Amino acid sequence: MLKYIYMNLKTIKTYIIAFTLTNIILVYILNLPGLITNANNLVNEYYYKNGIYNYFFDLFIVGIYLLIANYISSLLKTNNYKTIIVLLTTILISSSFMIGFLSYPQNNTFFSRWFYKTKYNAVIYDAIIVTSIYLSYKYLYKYIN
Repeated sequence: MLKYIYMNLKTIKTYIIAFTLTNIILVYILNLPGLITNANNLVNEYYYKNGIYNYFFDLFIVGIYLLIANYISSLLKTNNYKTIIVLLTTILISSSFMIGFLSYPQNNTFFSRWFYKTKYNAVIYDAIIVTSIYLSYKYLYKYIN
C-alpha cells in the first residue's frame, strides 16, 4: 500500500513540474495562446489577470484530460500510441466544449467569450499544450524518478 501511495506521489510531483515548466515556456515565454488564437485580451485576462486561480484550474483540467487519455489507452491495451491518444482525446474533449459553448448565445463568461472569439484555434491550442505537457511529463518521469 505504501509503495502504491509513493508511486502516485512521484507521478503527481512529476506532473506538476511538467505542467508548470511547459506553461512557463509555451504561455509566458513564447505566448503560444496569443499566437495561435489572436485573442490577446482574453489571453491576458486568463493567464495574467487571473493567473493564480487559472493555474490551479488548468492543473486540474489537464490532469483530467490525461487521465481520460490514459483510460482510453488502457481500454485499447496499448502504450505504443499514447501520445496520439492524448492528442486525439484532447481534440475530442475541447471540440465538445467548443460546440457546447457555441450552441448557446454568447454571454459574459470567460469560456463563452473565448470560444466565440477563437473557435477551432482554441482546440488547436489545447491540443498543443496538453500534448506538450504529456510529453514533458513522460520525459521528466524518467529523470526525476
